[in-house]
Order: sequence, then structure tokens, then C-alpha cells
Amino acid sequence: MKLIQNFTQFLLFLIPFQFALNIGSTIDLAIIRVAIIALFLIYLTVALYKKNLIIPKGLIALFSFLFIFWTTFSIFYTPVLSWTLRKIIFLIFIGIIFLVFTNILNYAKKENKIDSLIKYLVAGSILVSLIGIIQFFSQFILGLNTILNLWTAIAPFFLGNSFSEAVIGYNSWLVNVAGVNLIRATAFFPDPHIFSFYCGLTAPFSLALFSKTKKYFWLLGFFTIILVDLLTFTRGGYFGLLVGFTVGIILFWSQLKTFHKHLATLFIILFILILFIPNNFFINRFQSSFDQSDNSVNLRLELLSEAWQTVQENLFVGVGLGAYPKVVNPQADYRMPIYAHNTYLDIWVELGLIGFLLFLILLFTLLIIFYKNREKTFPKFAIISLSIFMGHLIFDTPIFSVHIFPVFIFIVALGSFYENEISN
Repeated sequence: MKLIQNFTQFLLFLIPFQFALNIGSTIDLAIIRVAIIALFLIYLTVALYKKNLIIPKGLIALFSFLFIFWTTFSIFYTPVLSWTLRKIIFLIFIGIIFLVFTNILNYAKKENKIDSLIKYLVAGSILVSLIGIIQFFSQFILGLNTILNLWTAIAPFFLGNSFSEAVIGYNSWLVNVAGVNLIRATAFFPDPHIFSFYCGLTAPFSLALFSKTKKYFWLLGFFTIILVDLLTFTRGGYFGLLVGFTVGIILFWSQLKTFHKHLATLFIILFILILFIPNNFFINRFQSSFDQSDNSVNLRLELLSEAWQTVQENLFVGVGLGAYPKVVNPQADYRMPIYAHNTYLDIWVELGLIGFLLFLILLFTLLIIFYKNREKTFPKFAIISLSIFMGHLIFDTPIFSVHIFPVFIFIVALGSFYENEISN
């Protein structure tokens, strides 16, 4: 089991650095998918041989299974069966890591090494954040076009030939803030939105490690991840951070010493004052989310309206997993980024009211379980991580990302681990 734990730790670290295997003209196979299947098969073989396979129990495991199970019904009514099957295969063959995570967490508890799993996850996040920061500030030294050309050249290695073509063709790497064109921090992620989701999920766990170990490396790591998250210039990411910060203040307020309460109050005052600084890049970017003269805002409103109209026409079962792009544009291809830019609405439009409710129930069950375990360090910070994630979901859809879904599954497994601790 120790070898499997080491493999799991490496997998958590690998997530932001994964590369793609080009196994066909239109198929890019992310290395993380191969690693997950290999880890699952190795674990299953060892667990069955040693007769210590643990099947996760509880509401979190139940609703996770029901959500995946419900997606398979799409094959009976989807207008594009091949697209639906690709999405189902993705969810299942990434989702199987849930079994490994829950079992390894139980093993790590016995060995007092749960911290080690979190450390590898956060270490990967800190390192890729440094790369994103270097990428962003290099444009002021080497020039915007040089960095843009460099990232265009390396994209096929990390994303695959087919996927990189779609990313470059529909890329959101550049942002114009206050009349200034900038390349946003993306590191090795396909776009700044996915990078921001990853940062939002992992940053609170760096703070959790600092809380447990009192080592300033993890505090510095937390600020590094937050800085690069800001440099993605992702409005949904900013909103997610705002939600997470608010939840964190509420969660920790009663435990803060007077000095820390004053410090938190000062931080809030400074944040409000920043709102009034003219031509502030970050605030201008956030405020533009509500500016109807911004073309991207108008486009998002149109996409939301179109998705809601489709929801009303397919209220209970949706149009089928992965089929929405084809429904609204019969000429669309699989890589065309057509979606509602809102995860909750995207799930509802494709999986109907039942899928939407199952997803919501899973999220709130996680929050409840973590809250019941709030006296422990990791559950408390997992609440903040999940709050950032849920806030950001209002603006984008990361579920089918090979960078985000495994991290989300790890947090779900962490919740299942603590739920079973309560029941035991």
C-alpha cells in the first residue's frame, strides 16, 4: 500500500504538469487519464489480493454514484451518441480514482500521513503558480508577441495536437484592461479560466498546511497561488475568491484573536479602498463583468438566455450529456466551445432537473460533512475551497477538465473519508 500511496501522491503533484499523447488525428489522450487507470488497476489487484478493498459508504458516495449513473441515461435520447459516450467515458474513467483516493486516505490515516497527500497536491500548485507568474511578467521583458508565440509552440505538447488547435483557435489568453493588452497567466493549462479554478481549489489547502505546521513556506505558497489567480484576470475566479474570503471570515471569526480580527478588518477596509483607485487592472476587470457595453458580457448574457430557453424545452431530462452544442448549432464540431458559461445551467440543460439536483445535493452534502468536522484543520479549509469553486461555477464550466475533475474528486473523497469517520 505504501507504493500505491506514493503513486497517488505523484499523481496529485502531476495534475498541473500533465502532457498529452497524440494517439490519433483527432484524439489527444492526457497522461493523467492513463495514470489514473494504471493506478486504479494496480490498487484493485493489490486490494483484492490482500482482501482489504474498502467500498466507500455514506451519502457522498451515494450521490456521486447516482450522478454518474444518471448521466448514462443520456445514451437513450441524445442526438449525438458519440459525443455523449465520450463524456460518459471521461466521467467514469476519471471518476474511478474516487475509490483509490478514499482507500488511500484510510491507509494514510493509519500511518498518520494524510498531510503528505495534501502536501503533494499543494506543492504542484505552488510550482505551477511560479511558472504562471514568470510567464505573465516575462511579457514586460521579452514582449507580448514573444511570450504568445512561445506558448503557442508548447501548447501541442501539453494539450495535444487536436485540443491545442481548438484552444488556439478560440483562445482567451489575451485580455484588454484599461486599454492595455496583456497575456493572462495560464502556465500549462488550456486557458486562464481552468487555471483559476485549479488555484481556487488548491490555495486554501496551502493555508491549511501552514495552520497545521506553522511553516511559512506554505503561507508563502498560499500567497503565490492567490497572486497567479489574480493574474489570470478571470472574473469568475475573482468572484470565487470573494465568496471564499467571505466564508473564511465567517468560519474563523470566533476563533481569531483580537489582533487578527483587527488585521482582518483592516484588510477588508483596504480592499474597499482599492475599489476607488482609478485604472486598477484587477478591479476594472471585475467591474467589467457588469458593464453591458462590454461585448463579452453581452455574449455571456445571450448564452445564458439561450441555455435557459433550452432548459425550459427539456426541463426534466435535458438534451443529453455533451449534446447541447449540437442542439443550438447543428454545424458544431466536438471541440467547438459552445456552453452556457455557468456549470449549474450547463448541467441542467444537458442532464435535466434530476441531474442538476443530484449535483447540488452532492455539493451541499460535502459542505455539511466538512462543517460537522470543522474542528479539524482540513475540513475547515475544504469548506473554503469548495466555496470558491461553487462561486466560480456561476461563470464557467470546468467539470470535463483533466486538470479540475481529478482535484474535485479528491475533495469529494476527502469528504467521504470524514463522513465515514463520523459514522464510525
